[in-house]
Amino acid sequence: RVPAQDYAPTRYNSGRYRLVIEFASWSLDPSNDGSIAFEVSDTNNRRIAGLNLYAEKGTDAKIRFSATSATGWQGKGFDYAGYLADLKESRPMRLTIDFDLDNDTVTYFVNGTAVKTISDFNASSIAQIKFFTDSKWSTQSTVTIKEMGLVQLPAVTTAAEITL
Repeated sequence: RVPAQDYAPTRYNSGRYRLVIEFASWSLDPSNDGSIAFEVSDTNNRRIAGLNLYAEKGTDAKIRFSATSATGWQGKGFDYAGYLADLKESRPMRLTIDFDLDNDTVTYFVNGTAVKTISDFNASSIAQIKFFTDSKWSTQSTVTIKEMGLVQLPAVTTAAEITL
């Protein structure tokens, strides 16, 4: 989770981006709540957006989206949204987080459907993406990733006014 000392990240200070994680399948150990996580971090190595996948109370898989927020959940500085799925999933599932450093917005998506949008995103730069499991992750859990990465999105344009 910590970059090498000589790691010099490229810093992005503006624009629109999408964190993409597409799972081909997963099978989570119901007796364990350890998670696999994907994060976008700033130049201070602080998470600005991310998602976790873990077993929720032994009955469901939970996808927890998060992003820095000016108002934040219980004053902790992060907005959260959850989505429940099966502990064993064999169909592809595409999870994305779209975030805009200029307009302070974030939208969480599951298979192209918006789960939640926030308008007080609180980040000014991005430097890296991270992929890791926490210390509670079970060796009995398996995850197959079809695609993952960070994509820069084109700028939003408005329709031009035409006088006839």
